Amino acid sequence: NTLILLDGRRLNENELASTRLSAIPLASIERIEILRGSGSVLYGGGATGGTIQIITRASANTSNQAPSDASKSSAALVVGSLDTRELRASTGAGDGRVRFQVDASALDTANWRDNNALRQRNVGGELRTLFDRGFLALRLGAESQQLGLPGARSLDQFKSDPRGTSTPKDHAQREDYRLALAGAWRTSSLEFEAELAHREGRVASDYRQFDYYSVRDRRTLSFTPRLRGTWSAGGIQHETVFGLDTESWRYATRGANSAEMLDSPWVQTSATQQSQGLYLQHRAALAQGLSLTAGPVSYTHLRAHETDSY
Repeated sequence: NTLILLDGRRLNENELASTRLSAIPLASIERIEILRGSGSVLYGGGATGGTIQIITRASANTSNQAPSDASKSSAALVVGSLDTRELRASTGAGDGRVRFQVDASALDTANWRDNNALRQRNVGGELRTLFDRGFLALRLGAESQQLGLPGARSLDQFKSDPRGTSTPKDHAQREDYRLALAGAWRTSSLEFEAELAHREGRVASDYRQFDYYSVRDRRTLSFTPRLRGTWSAGGIQHETVFGLDTESWRYATRGANSAEMLDSPWVQTSATQQSQGLYLQHRAALAQGLSLTAGPVSYTHLRAHETDSY
């Protein structure tokens, strides 16, 4: 129940898999905000334990002025033990109206265990057009990961050969892609933001020890508009936030004895989930350092369907 966001986009997986933080190029991160408590339900479902918001450098500046480092490139090479090599690169350019930012990284390491080598490739970027009262942005990202699966060690195996593996041929591969169109429009008292986002990915796992090969596909489409208004009444400054969260999620997994036999899987599962949520919050600044918050009030409608076959 802790929600993780990247520039306002949900990274949590509906199938309860761990969030792929490794898919975010480190050079792209401007700051990380942590909001504790269920008040962060304003960011949608699954946030009752709090919210972790990751802000990238491309999205950190929302003003209509290009940042002083809008045209800047950098690169770094990291070398370490266990055959670790990492390359990070970043470039950006722009003027007062149009700017772009691209960040990429490549990591290779053998890791400590046998058959635990990692190959990670990440790229992310944004193209933003600024207007007098807002902006329009196209955001893209992709991740590719290949990982050896060394398996578990019994106590006797750990004592005799802690770095060994009983599954020298097991491995997994993951690919993720994301695309989003975001925009904002502002006046002195109103601010409207919205984002239409698409995410899809595939995980292929090959467990040769058990003669089992599986592929998991998922796809998410979301639309998240938000309206924020501020005004003064009776000498008190007020702020009201109203938003809508809609999400469509599809998931499918297939399993067979090998990749060549996936067309006739002996196990497969498919699931869909449709959710729509509304939320409202009002805050009144009663005095310096003292405010009264009403809400957040939220309503979520959820429909889910799952099919299994063996």
